[in-house]
Amino acid sequence: MIFIQKVNKIFYLLVLTIASLYPVEASTIGLTIEFFRNDSALVKDWYFTTEKFATFLPLQGVGEYQVKIFDKNFTLLFSEKFNVLFILQINRYNETSQSIEIVTEELNSTIVSMRLYLPPKSFYVKFYKKEKEILSLNLSEIICNNNEVCEEKRGENEYLCPDECIALSQKPICGNRICENGETQENCCRDCACPKGYNCIENKCVKITPNTVYLIIIVIVAVLAIVIILKSKKAYESSV
Repeated sequence: MIFIQKVNKIFYLLVLTIASLYPVEASTIGLTIEFFRNDSALVKDWYFTTEKFATFLPLQGVGEYQVKIFDKNFTLLFSEKFNVLFILQINRYNETSQSIEIVTEELNSTIVSMRLYLPPKSFYVKFYKKEKEILSLNLSEIICNNNEVCEEKRGENEYLCPDECIALSQKPICGNRICENGETQENCCRDCACPKGYNCIENKCVKITPNTVYLIIIVIVAVLAIVIILKSKKAYESSV
């Protein structure tokens, strides 16, 4: 058993060494979880960092509990055992013996802080007790805050947060004279033009009224009349 644990630790160190060749993909998540005796668990707090830290678990390598990390396709990326103790030891003074005694109290729940190194493409973090799943975490739901900004320091990337880190980079640009995917006559008539009978004014399709058409015709006729009069006057002056 000890030999197997040593082999697992050596293997994990090799994984960390290989992962160090890809610093952009390296990341670590810290979790504060409350475990209950009834085989359930609840996340109390978490933090994310792009720094590479080794996994730290309570009583790591032994115990009834296990954490597993999967990618989107539920391919296992990491697995490790640990243990949770539902006891509290208190130093209490015994007046009879006039000495300090250690009193152990059983707890219904206990809060544990841990740190998990996330291999590249980590997506799901699941906790088990004796092969029974007691907590499942979707890193995309935890890390992505959907504020339309790809925040790398927060842990957002194209794998976990495609809506923020991929879709936004492909967001159409209104005004580049190209009617791109997502642009319409309603939201960008600058690029997609307006239907017949409408003009694009301040990026909105405005209907051309008959009065406007008549006014345009009158202006054109007036301009032509002035041009003709000026030419006639010039020809008359030249003949005189």
